[in-house]
Amino acid sequence: MTARSTAYRSSSMWCWVLQVVLAAFYLMASMPKFSTDPQYVAAYAALGFDTLGTYLIGILEIAAAIGMLIPRICGAAATALVVHMLIATVISGIRLGPETIVLPAACAAVVAVVAWRRRRGTARLVADILSMLNALSAPTRRRSGARG
Repeated sequence: MTARSTAYRSSSMWCWVLQVVLAAFYLMASMPKFSTDPQYVAAYAALGFDTLGTYLIGILEIAAAIGMLIPRICGAAATALVVHMLIATVISGIRLGPETIVLPAACAAVVAVVAWRRRRGTARLVADILSMLNALSAPTRRRSGARG
């Protein structure tokens, strides 16, 4: 085994460890969004979200957390979480004040590390999806001599 392959495996392993930790974090962070506790309801109302909006955010976080554990889509899930956390940073800053942006901004930065590390896999996934969509939308060609 070469030094380069050892370094690659090591960096891949720390990235998977980080993904597992982030998946656990987002699963735990999604749980209050399904709570009917008045404290949580009021907190999300202060951000401008009704119950349905809060549920949708929780579902997004659960889906992305699960996606972080699936090799084929982990980069796309991380990218979605980066976008989600950047939006959360902006909304928190506008609605609650600049002192509230630290946690969502820090989460965005950590998830961005995973998204960057998995960018090649994400690019392959997007290319595969576009290729499938292109194949589906291509007109079917009739064999020569077929009746039309």
